[in-house]
Amino acid sequence: MQILLIGCGNMGGAMLSAWLERGLLTRAVVVDHAVQELRRRFASHADVLDVYSAVNVLPADINPDLIVLAVKPQQMTEVLIELTRHMQPIKENNIPMLTIAAGLRSSYYKRHGANPIIRAMPNTPVMVGKGMTVAVRDADCPAPLQHAVEKLLSALGDFFWLENEDQLDAAMTLHGSGPAYFFYLAEQLTHAGMAHGLSESEAMRLARQTLIGAGALAEADVQNSLPQLRRNVTSPGGVTEAAIKVWDSANAFYNLIKAGVDANMRRAHELGDR
Repeated sequence: MQILLIGCGNMGGAMLSAWLERGLLTRAVVVDHAVQELRRRFASHADVLDVYSAVNVLPADINPDLIVLAVKPQQMTEVLIELTRHMQPIKENNIPMLTIAAGLRSSYYKRHGANPIIRAMPNTPVMVGKGMTVAVRDADCPAPLQHAVEKLLSALGDFFWLENEDQLDAAMTLHGSGPAYFFYLAEQLTHAGMAHGLSESEAMRLARQTLIGAGALAEADVQNSLPQLRRNVTSPGGVTEAAIKVWDSANAFYNLIKAGVDANMRRAHELGDR
């Protein structure tokens, strides 16, 4: 597959690296300001990779199979205007677009062209091959395109399709922002440990490795549900149960988590209201 990748920061770079390493691309044209850095980083794939600093300096004859949009939602309008202004084949050939921007709905992209749109939401663990990606596709997305995109996104870690964009917004609050939530919990556990006499380095080491170990256990023991994995650590009448009872009192922990998820979704809708 030949792609045009707009934006090659942390997420775009991680996706590109996975696709190149797995030999999924016959050609990759990248638009990003860090031209020299990207050429050095992907020097071993120079035979299939071209990097340009801006859309308006792309070759006039470029005609990829897929355009991948990996820029922030706030930058998307400018990028789409530049694409349609300088790349007439996008309009003429109805080149499909895969976008990973949060909040921006397919209807937004349709206003800039009639291309088939696939919205995907990977999370940052794709950078270490442990990503979670979900996506939604247009009803008119052809089967060959669907299969090709599924192959690309499955190369990043776990992947599945969702039925509609409302589900994508909900999923984003779990897996897209989720790594930050788990890190935040570990951060607060660190502070709690320090309050009981541990040094910062000791408490952080304990919290970090516990996070790593719990994730590895969840990955290895797929036969057990997450509630069961939690119960396996929670002896009746024990110390772990004492903490959980505090958090479960009047659904305090759930209500706090739900409030954060609601705020996340409101912000996503604000970003998408353009």
